[in-house]
Amino acid sequence: MPVVGAVPVMAAICESYTMLMSALAGLVTFFRRLRPHLVHARSAKARFLAPLAARLARVPVTVQTVHGWSFNNAVDRRRPLFVRLERLARRLCDATVLVSQQDLAEGMALGVLPPTYGMASRRWSISPTSVRG
Repeated sequence: MPVVGAVPVMAAICESYTMLMSALAGLVTFFRRLRPHLVHARSAKARFLAPLAARLARVPVTVQTVHGWSFNNAVDRRRPLFVRLERLARRLCDATVLVSQQDLAEGMALGVLPPTYGMASRRWSISPTSVRG
């Protein structure tokens, strides 16, 4: 039976550089102990921390789901930093799931998702947030 688990990374955990590094180290240790086949991240901080920790722990597959980009919350001089972090997070992931066309358009416009990203590699998909049967 496969092991399925969730590791909450609360905003309060990562308010300082020391706390961020502690959270990263904790995730690496957790992933090395659990040895998952896949890590999935969906919040802004988790989309950066989890894939980085997964790579360090040699997890074979990482997936991120984008529910809006982190740089949309930064309207000051930090916005370029968040765009760069989103690019790095995307590179650390094997696949990206987007929940809207708007996220796709914004990601491509700012170079987080290259223009040919989905067409050539099929490494992203758009999935509605609710499924009706």
